[in-house]
Amino acid sequence: MDNGTLCIHIDETLDTIKYYFEEKSEDGSYYWDTDVSTSIANEIKSSYANSMKKWNNIYFYSENTNGNVVKNKLINIVEGSQNDHNLSIFPEPYSYENIAATGPETNQYELVENISGISHRHYSKWKMLVNVGYYYPHDSITQSYVDIVKERNGAHEFGHIFGLKDVDNYCSSSYTSDHHDELIMGYGNPISARTINISYKDIAGVAITRGFHTDSDHRWMTDTIDTEKGIKLICSICNGIKYVDSLLNVDHVILGSCNNNHALTSNNMMAVASYENKDYYKCKYCRYVAPFSSNVTQNYSYID
Repeated sequence: MDNGTLCIHIDETLDTIKYYFEEKSEDGSYYWDTDVSTSIANEIKSSYANSMKKWNNIYFYSENTNGNVVKNKLINIVEGSQNDHNLSIFPEPYSYENIAATGPETNQYELVENISGISHRHYSKWKMLVNVGYYYPHDSITQSYVDIVKERNGAHEFGHIFGLKDVDNYCSSSYTSDHHDELIMGYGNPISARTINISYKDIAGVAITRGFHTDSDHRWMTDTIDTEKGIKLICSICNGIKYVDSLLNVDHVILGSCNNNHALTSNNMMAVASYENKDYYKCKYCRYVAPFSSNVTQNYSYID
């Protein structure tokens, strides 16, 4: 991907990904059980699949034309077969340079879109290369290291299929322990600092690439005035930023006018996403995201 101006991901209409664990590496020289027993190899594949499937239980809320909130399922990840799959997962040896890597299976893409100056290319078939050496204790790879990799890596790699990038590559000058540890698409050292959970920021990014949150859906908050760029606006849903010369034709609120009142009973909070039976709540007037809370029907009627 090119300096943030190119985004590759699955088509918005592709709602199911069928994964298949290929028998051997891309070059045909390495098998899942080359360095471990068959039972451990199967456990590695199972943990990787379960990590990817964390995305299965996530919904993003968006308003329909009637002002009701619709729960949009991000994706359905299921196991496919050798003859029916659109995600191939290959084993790679410990000498492979990455913990894992994800990309389109071929260079042929189906669609090109230009959204807000960013070129989007849609691919229907994908592949992942998984470094088996990080999935069992040996050498400098400890059990605690393995546990984190098993929990987060499949979910992280699947984020790339959605079009999400490695955040630290674009927002940080170096990998340090305090760089985006809270994001499944972030890093930070040591690896023990990295989250194993999908955050709301990750979900908001997917909502954009999946078309559940578009330029017409932004809810703007005014921030500061830049003498060169103009008036800074921040979307209270996705935290997207833009600059305008005037507020005359901009529907907006004042950043911080919530006065830090983030109780779910206040009118400041809006439900924006869900995971299983819990909701994410986002402040309408600042960047605050509430911790997971039990589902509460508040200001909206939910439509599945």
